[in-house]
Amino acid sequence: MNKILVTKDVAYRAKKGGGTIASIKEINELAAGAIAFFRPDGSIILVPADQTAPVVAAAAALLRDVKTVSIATGREVGANLVSMIPRRGVNEVNRQNYKAAVKPIITVGGTTAALALPFAASGDASIRVYDSSYTTRFNTAFANASEYKRVGETNEALLDRLIAQLNANTSLGVTVAKLGAGTANLGFTVTPKEDNITIEVAVGGMFEYASIVQTTQGNYSINSGADILQIEKDFSSDEGNGNYQEFTNEWYSRNMEANVSANYDVVNIMWEGMHDTPTSSHVVMHNRVALAFITSAATFGANAVNNILSLIFTNVTTANSGVEGATDDGTDEDGITGN
Repeated sequence: MNKILVTKDVAYRAKKGGGTIASIKEINELAAGAIAFFRPDGSIILVPADQTAPVVAAAAALLRDVKTVSIATGREVGANLVSMIPRRGVNEVNRQNYKAAVKPIITVGGTTAALALPFAASGDASIRVYDSSYTTRFNTAFANASEYKRVGETNEALLDRLIAQLNANTSLGVTVAKLGAGTANLGFTVTPKEDNITIEVAVGGMFEYASIVQTTQGNYSINSGADILQIEKDFSSDEGNGNYQEFTNEWYSRNMEANVSANYDVVNIMWEGMHDTPTSSHVVMHNRVALAFITSAATFGANAVNNILSLIFTNVTTANSGVEGATDDGTDEDGITGN
């Protein structure tokens, strides 16, 4: 089972029209994006006001004989409920913070004599930029530019014409910027306009032996609004959604809750589903519930939910757990700055 519960910046167990819900009987009254945790009897598990010892002790006492919990979030239509999560069966609770995409930058030539583009008095020069992102669904986009340098034409004039061709290309959106000017050493940089793609650059003609260096390593985004929206679609097959690429939003049974303009921190709760027989038990499913919180949430977000998760799943939750950090220096993908 894979489920994602998408929240908004609203109060814990907030009720439509104001106030708060009192038990699981009112989950259909949960405000859109509000989250709540429940005991098996349907009563609300309250979030501690703080992490002082008396408050934690009181909350823990109320959970002493609770073997399973349920989680619900409000939606525009109905509620999203995950029931009977075994407290002892949960083997991992981790947090995956939002990380912005880093666009790769490729530099061809340069402003020093050692790196400058090699020009001839006349002849052909060509540049090809192509999307090298891994995919098996479609042909990748590319942009080509080719010009002939006339006798007496300046090096910069030829480069300007090539750059203009690449910037005008609509198949692959790239921004090409010139390095240097006049009769000085020349080069250019190539940057994709869209996030989460990789590019390669090839040159020919008089540029054949030019220096090509990726001067900024690209990184894919983690937990952008678009990422969460796609996960929400992928995790909704139980609602009859086939998730076929060619289907438009009208094919889905409801409007998705993820806000593509927001960024999210995601807390994952994972446990193994067991099947019992008269003589043995074995794992039949790996279950995951993802709780998506808007990164900028001030009312109730990923930091606040940790207060309740640390009480419910004491053995697997830490205050600063995290899979991916929010920053990265572009040299690796593990979120550790400076590595």
